[in-house]
Amino acid sequence: MPIMRPFLLVLAILCLAALGIWTSLLRKGPGVVEAPEIAPWPKSLGSMGVPNVAPGTLQGQILYADGATPCAEALVELVQGDRVRWAWTDSSGKFSIDDLHLATKQELVVLVAEHMPHPFQVVIDGVAPTQVNWILDQPVEPIEPLPEVTWGNLRGSLLRGMPGALGNGSTEGFEVWLVPKPGSDPLLALGERRAHVQADGLFEVKGLINGSYLARALPSWAHGGSWPVLGEAYLDFADGTEPDLLSIPLKEGMVTGSLRDGDGLPVLGALLILRSLPNDQQPGAAVRVWPPVRSAADGSFTLVDLPPGHYEIELVAGEAREKRRIEVRAGSLETVGFGLISPRSKGAD
Repeated sequence: MPIMRPFLLVLAILCLAALGIWTSLLRKGPGVVEAPEIAPWPKSLGSMGVPNVAPGTLQGQILYADGATPCAEALVELVQGDRVRWAWTDSSGKFSIDDLHLATKQELVVLVAEHMPHPFQVVIDGVAPTQVNWILDQPVEPIEPLPEVTWGNLRGSLLRGMPGALGNGSTEGFEVWLVPKPGSDPLLALGERRAHVQADGLFEVKGLINGSYLARALPSWAHGGSWPVLGEAYLDFADGTEPDLLSIPLKEGMVTGSLRDGDGLPVLGALLILRSLPNDQQPGAAVRVWPPVRSAADGSFTLVDLPPGHYEIELVAGEAREKRRIEVRAGSLETVGFGLISPRSKGAD
């Protein structure tokens, strides 16, 4: 039995060796396992380049127009390409801006309250700080505040200038034309307004901007026009309160007459044309032509709503033509006469 013990020991060693080899093969798997190549160390990383450094510095002081008072809290702004650099001045008016590119000429803008934006030019030409001293212009004049605009409603009436026995006294269709009074503040933006007048002479303008106006009265056939003005009154509507009823007295006159033919019969349908004439006070005034009037069946005619002045009346009846001059006075009725019209020419042409 002494011989068996060495044999068993050798057998156990061989079994352990075989088990180790078999375990190693299982871990590696089938096939040939090659050692991986070792990648070589990369070459030099190369130069990373030098960053674009802006070494310039601008330092200075800003003074007011007197050349002695420091300008505090002024904004100094400099644009270099797509870069904006800025700084505020301190209580002594001094500022400093770093990180600037060197440049042969550079424009800066200084912003100060009550001053226009002021451009200055500077040359940044070295690494050492560039020193500047600037004096501002005079401050701009303060802008006057816009006047306060308020609105109100205006009520008024027209007062006829003819006696009640003359005409029907109606003001139906008359128009009141409001224009800004000469010399009014243009910042108030006063505009023209027009109002329709009722038969009883009353009119109303709503939403009228407070200001000074000249109110003018026009006859019914003159809507939208500027003549004839039968009456006017100044209106001070600038205190923000609605005034009492505005009264516009009319200065008007009338012209009447009657047409007869050679047999003494009334002439129907004759045409009467009224024209204004310049007077000594208005030598260059334009000649105005009123809407024509035709004679009635009894040969009578009446021209109403005429402002005082000098006129020419032309009669056209068939081939017959005559002219007369007449002066119209406020509140009066004027009568004009024509010669007898030939029977063969009576009637309108």
